[in-house]
Amino acid sequence: MSKKIAVLITDEFEDVEYTSPAQAYKQAGHQVITIEKRQAIP
Repeated sequence: MSKKIAVLITDEFEDVEYTSPAQAYKQAGHQVITIEKRQAIP
C-alpha cells in the first residue's frame, strides 16, 4: 500500500540526509512530499 510521506527539511540539512531516505521511500512506492523551512534573512 502506497503512502504519502512528508519530509521537513531546513537549510542546515546535508543533501544526503534527504536524498537517500527520499529515494528509498520512492523506490518502495511511496509519494514523498518535501516541506522546506528557510531562515529569514534580516
